[in-house]
Amino acid sequence: MNYPQIRFQSSFLLIDAIYNDIESAYMPPQAKTDERNKLSREAINEKLEEFEKAWRPYEERLIKGMCELLNLEFRQNVIDIYAAPFTHSFSFPMFIATKYEPDRAIEVITHELLHCLLYDNSSHKFDFAVQNEKWRQLFSDVDDGIALIHVPVHAVLQALFDDIIGEPERTKRDKEMCGKWPSYNSAWEYVEKHGYKEIIEQIKI
Repeated sequence: MNYPQIRFQSSFLLIDAIYNDIESAYMPPQAKTDERNKLSREAINEKLEEFEKAWRPYEERLIKGMCELLNLEFRQNVIDIYAAPFTHSFSFPMFIATKYEPDRAIEVITHELLHCLLYDNSSHKFDFAVQNEKWRQLFSDVDDGIALIHVPVHAVLQALFDDIIGEPERTKRDKEMCGKWPSYNSAWEYVEKHGYKEIIEQIKI
């Protein structure tokens, strides 16, 4: 199995280059007044260090666990993680929002790494459309695109948190945090209805 090196990188160059340009379009109005989203370079780097400190004790078990559960290998040998004062996190490239507490960041990093593994692995070509179509055939009763791509993610998250690291409270918290986002909540409801183990059997290679 190819287990990538995870590097936590300073994001100040990226923020200087793009943040001011996309802030008005990317952030909802209420977020612009949130002090958590107005951090200095130093504060962002401190947050990144906190994320890394929280993540490292879990890294090996979570990465090995997701690869073995899905029988997939990461295509990338190195994955860089940046922290930035955005309201959301995303995986390509991987940004973790600075609004999170370090312990919650463990769950968010795992979530984003699962997106990376499911799309960018050594078993098939990196193609969002092709992969999404496969999942659409498997989960034909999920008609929301965002929910669709999160059914596999949430199923594996539950296996990792409940079975691999033995911390089911992380699954519970993720469900609670997703409750305010309809598509994410819908994906969790699907996992609860059909069972995370059954879903993993459907999607594993």
